[in-house]
Amino acid sequence: CRGLMVTRSLRVLSPGVLTTVQDSGRRDVARFGVSPAGWCDWYSAAAANLLVGNGGDAAVLETMLTGARFELHGAVSMAVTGAHAALLIDGVSASRWRAHDAGAGSVVEIAPAQRGARSYLAIDGGVQVPLVMGSASTDTGAGFGGYQGRPLRSGDVLTLHEAGAKSGSAAQRESATVSTLEYPHDAIPAWGPDVILRVLPGPHASAIPEQAWQALLGQTFGVSSRSTRQGLQLEGTPLTLEGRTDVISAGAFAGCVQITNAGAPVLLLAEHQTTGGYATVACIISADVPLAGQARPGDRLRFERVTRIEAARAHVQRRAALHSLRPAGAGSGLSRGFHEGV
Repeated sequence: CRGLMVTRSLRVLSPGVLTTVQDSGRRDVARFGVSPAGWCDWYSAAAANLLVGNGGDAAVLETMLTGARFELHGAVSMAVTGAHAALLIDGVSASRWRAHDAGAGSVVEIAPAQRGARSYLAIDGGVQVPLVMGSASTDTGAGFGGYQGRPLRSGDVLTLHEAGAKSGSAAQRESATVSTLEYPHDAIPAWGPDVILRVLPGPHASAIPEQAWQALLGQTFGVSSRSTRQGLQLEGTPLTLEGRTDVISAGAFAGCVQITNAGAPVLLLAEHQTTGGYATVACIISADVPLAGQARPGDRLRFERVTRIEAARAHVQRRAALHSLRPAGAGSGLSRGFHEGV
């Protein structure tokens, strides 16, 4: 009947290798020994939310490599961003980085990623799960948050917030209803197997000799299959050290590049530990953390040192790209992506 509120939900048909509920993560919890968790690619996740009129922090689904399939119970506005992977709605190909309306009973399939590692599915209103320490994010290592503290399984049913419950400004909501939104080509990352990550010296940069620094910047590393949401393990010629890289345990964060006593770099991601005992010799600039989050096993990765001014300029450019969404079909673009190195 008119005015009857129908609860919308999403059923997992196939979760792929790792699909979790994530938002921007937990804040001010490191003092309790709790990881922030959250999405690994902040740019793609926030973009998916903006496409459907959500605030940038609404809970989304993050898939990994093999994709996933879902059935919608209720009509939604949805968008998929992140890895380069085919998107199918009821078996029909649909564009990524663009909002779509999908009816009750629709099946949404995110195919295996061809480039990049993680896709993000946002639905207007966001995914509704109990908040733990103020966040909906799944901490897979600790086993809490998200949906029952674990990756999703076939048959799981997730409740969705009502449209607008987690959305942003009134202007955003109004614009989303006037026309379908999409991102211009030059705001869509062009993920690839050769990843350049710009870095600044870290708090323990002096813990390794200049020769090791040059080796770190001059070498191409391989992304190991042992990498997780906690961090990327990098394979290559070990750095030549003049001693151990142990330091008094210090705070850690996504984008830290630590060097083990064996001379191997480890790059921390969203689900990182709160403190680390290895020297943090470099830090990925914030604009390039999404590139690290999309690196996949077998990719080739190298570091490029930049200045603080260059890092700040890159962040401003990345934020401008995030807010460059437009009505679908408006204008055209030929750029491969916003990062020339990939």
